[in-house]
Amino acid sequence: MFLIDKKKYGSGIIPSRTSNRKGESRMKKSTNFDINRQTWWAKTGELPVPMTNDYMFKAVCQKDEAALRSLISAVLHIEAEDIKSTHICNPILVGKAIDEKEYVLDTKVELNNQIMLDLELQVINYKDWPERSLQYLCRMFDALHHGDKYEDTKGAMHIGILSFKLHEDSRLLESYLLMDSLTHRLYTNKFQLHILTLPKADVPEKEDVRYHTDVWARYFAATTWEDLKMLAEKDEGIASAIETTQSLWEEDDVRARAIARDDFIRRQKTQQAALEDAEGRLAKAEARIMQAEDRASQAEDRASQAEDRASQAEDRATQAEDRAAAAEAENRRLREELKKYQKKS
Repeated sequence: MFLIDKKKYGSGIIPSRTSNRKGESRMKKSTNFDINRQTWWAKTGELPVPMTNDYMFKAVCQKDEAALRSLISAVLHIEAEDIKSTHICNPILVGKAIDEKEYVLDTKVELNNQIMLDLELQVINYKDWPERSLQYLCRMFDALHHGDKYEDTKGAMHIGILSFKLHEDSRLLESYLLMDSLTHRLYTNKFQLHILTLPKADVPEKEDVRYHTDVWARYFAATTWEDLKMLAEKDEGIASAIETTQSLWEEDDVRARAIARDDFIRRQKTQQAALEDAEGRLAKAEARIMQAEDRASQAEDRASQAEDRASQAEDRATQAEDRAAAAEAENRRLREELKKYQKKS
């Protein structure tokens, strides 16, 4: 399967990524897609909303299958032609208000009629991504109906596109599979987690460069039209995504929803930052309390030790007094005996 050594682990649920192109970049500028004629090519300056706006991202995934295929092939490291079909399973009414059930704007895609794939953009680190992504993946995998055979279970994949690093040593693209911890033998290829870490776009692996994984990461991190134009010249899927984004942006309802979503995310970021700041201050206060308690405990230990030494000194003094009294008694006895002896003499 893709992402794994096919000779070692066997065939997978998507054709092998082995290509006869001898490792050349999978995307060239298309003669059928003249980016210089696109309506956005003359635009300059800052983007109206970031490309990590999950409302616009979901809308583009629904409207632009070419962009969706390009992104999926970039993240899964497969050739674009290996993607035979895509079907959005949870579409939204683009331009309509988002209700509470659509609060998480993930995109569920049925891929090649074999795989359920969940795409999600996450710009705020709530410190729960491993558990959250695993919940989504398990829900997709648990999709058999009464009477279905277990072997007919469709593969499930979750792709998280993160604006933050999950670990200090996170790589641009990380893929997690079920396998034996000792031999690394694959248990099944139908249960996969993939993470695209946008802050690592500048340190791609060789395969990331070949499949334009890094180009797509920079697309999501773009802040100006100049950034996008540079990326569009490298990947026609990105050029198509930009054209679709611009077309959607020209619709008043879509633009209003995207701006509202951007405002919401900005407020969430502010609240999360305030929460993290409060948690940081609380942690520091608790640390100071623990240090004060440690110092108090140490002071109590020293006081206890001092009391012990004082008690020991008092015991030694008592013993000395007892010895002195005994010595005096013995001295009186000896004097009495001496007097008796002298009288006899």
